[in-house]
Amino acid sequence: MKKYVMYIIYIISFLFLFSCTTSRGSLYTNIVKQEKSLKSQPGTKEKNGKENSSSKAEKSGEKGLKIVTNPDNAELFIDNKYMGTTPLLIKDMEKGSYELTLRKEGYYSKAVWIDYKGGLLIYTTDLKQITGYLSLKAAPSEASIELDDHALSEGMHELPVGTYSLHIRLFGYNDYKEELQINENEVLNINAALKKAIFHISGLASSRGVFNPANPGLTGNVKLSFTVTSRGTGNIKIYNSSDAVVFNSNFKSFSTWNQHVMWKGRDKKGKPLPDGTYRVVLTGKSRDSSVTETETISITIDSSVMIGYRALWNGTSGLLYSPTAEVLPLGDLQISFILTGHQEPVDNVPVFTAPADLSIRFGIGREYELNILGNLILGNTDNIPMGASISLKRRIIRLRSALSFNAGLFIKAAYQQGTTTDRFANSTGISAGFPLQLSAGFFNLVYSPGIILAPFPVIYPDDNNITGTAGVFSWLYQQAGILLDFGSLTAGISASLRSAPFTSFKFADLPLQAGAEINWMLPDTRLFLSFIAAGEFESIQNFYLFSGGGISFVY
Repeated sequence: MKKYVMYIIYIISFLFLFSCTTSRGSLYTNIVKQEKSLKSQPGTKEKNGKENSSSKAEKSGEKGLKIVTNPDNAELFIDNKYMGTTPLLIKDMEKGSYELTLRKEGYYSKAVWIDYKGGLLIYTTDLKQITGYLSLKAAPSEASIELDDHALSEGMHELPVGTYSLHIRLFGYNDYKEELQINENEVLNINAALKKAIFHISGLASSRGVFNPANPGLTGNVKLSFTVTSRGTGNIKIYNSSDAVVFNSNFKSFSTWNQHVMWKGRDKKGKPLPDGTYRVVLTGKSRDSSVTETETISITIDSSVMIGYRALWNGTSGLLYSPTAEVLPLGDLQISFILTGHQEPVDNVPVFTAPADLSIRFGIGREYELNILGNLILGNTDNIPMGASISLKRRIIRLRSALSFNAGLFIKAAYQQGTTTDRFANSTGISAGFPLQLSAGFFNLVYSPGIILAPFPVIYPDDNNITGTAGVFSWLYQQAGILLDFGSLTAGISASLRSAPFTSFKFADLPLQAGAEINWMLPDTRLFLSFIAAGEFESIQNFYLFSGGGISFVY
């Protein structure tokens, strides 16, 4: 794993450095200047050095009696009058002698006399905890002991007074559980002798009820797990619909409670099995063979259940700049982070920006998927644009053959603060799209027309005829791409082009967003590494590129 981490660092560093030299024209410069000008807009917070300085000055001029205890939150009484909990500063104290009483549950009360002569007086004290004792023995001595989920050893222990949960266990024996009450200065003696457990198997379950062995890495496996109480042997057999054994796994000797085996949806010779329902039979025997038990469950192989990485850069899963029609199965999820960068001088000052996103993708029902995204553009600028979106996607058509066709529908709500540009193709507003996907083996052709209803238009530096005045605006998104999906390795190119707001009667509103991506799953894991290069293009002479990478967890 350390080797994989070093590869990630090297590749992302190379891509980030590559982005520093891939710009032509003034597009990037103008965008940075425009975003800087937005820093004083409503909703953008600025630091106030004077307020911080004045607050420090107030603290340095404190007067009165300040009580500090270890631990905090002790009740403070002055001359038997409740004042609050510590730490506490009592201002406007008159000079004189006062009786201070401190009380906290589980600690001894403390009473002292204080002679206050004015100014600032700080009284600090430690409260003594009220404790008792636990004398503990367990048999067999190698049993593990936990007190309130914390490991404990045999012997004498001083503990704060109160109630505790004691749990002692050892494989092959029944668990010992007891609620304990520790009292002040008393010794509680516990001698726990564990009884041998009767052999029993239970809880046979699969990590997925339906799975596709063609999915990459661990997403194409199913974990069969169960628990056992004592030593013995076991066997798991999987039968097809004809009652023929297609998989067999033996457990020679149980030595712990939790057992499992991975099944890749293949037969005894390693060949992929066809779609269908398979019966899993677990048989367990005690070490002396006096007890035999069985449990049975069913698992379904379905080659239409697709689980893999898809980018959420534009707010809806698919390619960087174009949604696809696929959805995750119910209960599956993807968590992703992508960081990119670009650097070049602006007014002879090096400026870098680093667009990044953090996203979550859920399968929430049959043919439904929920996408949640947060993004921001880091950099050494005064303003940090940021935004968020949420979209619901549904697959409405799925035709399977040598040439497959899928169609979907999504609705998305997005908000971008601190910028009027559209670097993520995820502008502020309510949008809807109709992703279409034509597939032939690993090759996928994607096209997704969409429409947006927005309170503000997208404005780039050369849009002199468009203002940022709030209103009702609508325009079209044309998004398309090519996806090559080999399971553990995917690659693609995609682009997004807006029309101008409908009142402008302009089909194409440059710049065009476009990107290329490669996504690779680390062998025998659920982790994908992503490498991307993307940019915005107004013309051959005027564009800028950014590049970087990311990591995703898919389950």
